[in-house]
Formats: sequence, C-alpha cells, structure tokens
Amino acid sequence: MTVQQSDSKLRKLAAGVGFVQSFAWIIMSMMCIVFYYSPDLPTTPSSYMGTVGALIYGMFLYNDVEQFPNQTFTGTIFNVFVWFYLLLDVFWLFVSIHLFRTNTPKALRAWGHCTLLISLLDFITFVILGADYNKCLDFAQNFTLIDETYVLALQQICANSILPPFIIAAKGFTLWVFNIALGIILDRKSRQL
Repeated sequence: MTVQQSDSKLRKLAAGVGFVQSFAWIIMSMMCIVFYYSPDLPTTPSSYMGTVGALIYGMFLYNDVEQFPNQTFTGTIFNVFVWFYLLLDVFWLFVSIHLFRTNTPKALRAWGHCTLLISLLDFITFVILGADYNKCLDFAQNFTLIDETYVLALQQICANSILPPFIIAAKGFTLWVFNIALGIILDRKSRQL
C-alpha cells in the first residue's frame, strides 16, 4: 500500500529534513572523531571563537582527562557517543533517501523510529552535558576563598566549553521538538496504512 497523495508533502518534508540534518551531523561527528585522534591542538587561538574552539577541544576531545571532578563526558566517553551519532546518522541519511524515493508504510515507520532513536540519544547527551555543566560550576565555586577573579574565569571556561555542545545536542530545542513530532506523526501514519 502506498502513502496517500495528501501525505506526500509530509513524507518529502521529513525526508528533506532528515537528509539535511543527518548530513550535517555526519560532518560534525567526523570532525570530532578526527580531532579526538589528533595528537594535539594545532595552534594557539588568536580570537574569541578560536579560544572557544580550544576550550571545547580540551573539554571533550583531548585524551581522557577529567577537567573537573566526576566529569561524565571525558574524551573517551564523548568519543563513544560521537561514534554512535555517526552510525545512526549514516543510517538516518539512507532512510531519508529511501523515504524520499519510496512511499510505503515501512519507509515511514523506519524514518520515524530512526528519528525518535536519534532524538533519544540527543536527550541523553543533553542531560549528561547539563549535569557536567552543573558539576563544572560547582567546581568553580570551590575557589571562592582563593580569588573571585579565578572563580569567574573558571565559570567562563565552563560556559564556553560545555554550553555550545549542549545547545547543539538539543538541536536548537525547536528542531529537536520538531523531529520528535515528525517522527511520531510518521510512525502513526505508517500504522494507519
């Protein structure tokens, strides 16, 4: 059985959104993997964005060093998550292409389930990064007795190294909610056919 003509636009929207997002995530995942296996940070940053990049690299992609006590996303654990993202996003890319070309309930269901699985991984990543951000801020507060300037510098390091991946993991929040809604809608449509 094929998807009704009225659902064709929804199917193509889902396929397009999945294609663009999965392609972007594949590139980001591959960049993280390459940086993780690079020996060292190549240069000293000369701009604010270069500094943010260096902080992210140091927090998540450089060896397996805890930057603060009980850090969950050390380099190795973050690398494992990135590999999961890479594999799921390659699958999502192929499922999105298949959905664009094929209008069957099976294609709808596969896309819906894949999208929901990726959204679940996004949520887990989001929660872990949020917890790590809180632990980092708690660690920074421990230096209040030494020097308030030092505390502010550590808080800036926490914000500039953890919050960018935190927001990316949530896919800008709106896109994350959109993905979940679209995944559920396509899964339900596939069951109606």
